[in-house]
Amino acid sequence: MTLIEFPLNKIPDQPPENYYGNKEYKIFLDSKDKRKKNILEKKATQMLFRIHEGKGIAKYIVGIKDNGEAIGINKSKLYSSLINLHKIVNIINADLKKIRFYTGSSGFIFVAHVSRNIELFDLSFT
Repeated sequence: MTLIEFPLNKIPDQPPENYYGNKEYKIFLDSKDKRKKNILEKKATQMLFRIHEGKGIAKYIVGIKDNGEAIGINKSKLYSSLINLHKIVNIINADLKKIRFYTGSSGFIFVAHVSRNIELFDLSFT
C-alpha cells in the first residue's frame, strides 16, 4: 500500500544531486525520447542503482533540477511522471511506499520512496 500525503508546502532548493547515494532528482519522468528506444528500461536500471545505494530504499524527487533548484512542474507533467514512475517500479518489481506532494517556484514537486529487497539483487558478472 502506498501512503500519499499532500502537505503542499513550498520545498526549498536542495543540494546538488550526488552521483552516488539513494536520491535521484528529475525534472520529470518522460517515457518518450526519440534518441533512446528503451527509456523506461534505462530508468529502471538507474532506479535499481539508487535502491542498491540506499540499501533497499531510493528517494525520487521529481520537479527538481540536478543542481537542486526546486522549480516544479505543471499538472500534466506531474500526472505523466506519476504514471511513468509506476511503470518503472513495476519493471523492477519494487514497491512504491510513499508519495508526498510539494510546491516549487513554478509548479508541483513530488517525493517518492521506492523500496525493494536488495537480497534479490544479483550483481555478479558470470
